[in-house]
Amino acid sequence: MPEAPFQPHSSTSRAAAKAVNPSMTGYIRGRILSLLVRDSIGMTDEALSEAMPEYRPETVRVRRVELMHAGKVKDSGNRLRTSSGCWATLWVLAQ
Repeated sequence: MPEAPFQPHSSTSRAAAKAVNPSMTGYIRGRILSLLVRDSIGMTDEALSEAMPEYRPETVRVRRVELMHAGKVKDSGNRLRTSSGCWATLWVLAQ
């Protein structure tokens, strides 16, 4: 994945994307894939973030979105309640 995504209308988003270390983003994406391999029912973004507490939840979510756009993970069609009681998508590996 050549460049980190950013919001075109936001100069701070663009600056943050330029500051991202590509090897670190690849490492985080790999960790997400490894977690999903071990959890066949899928994981929510919240669960993924809890499994990687050294990273901010928004960092984990962005990497998961990148994997979704790359066709490596997909919406399982199932939902699970988060700690706040909201329904969240269970993400699984794309076959």
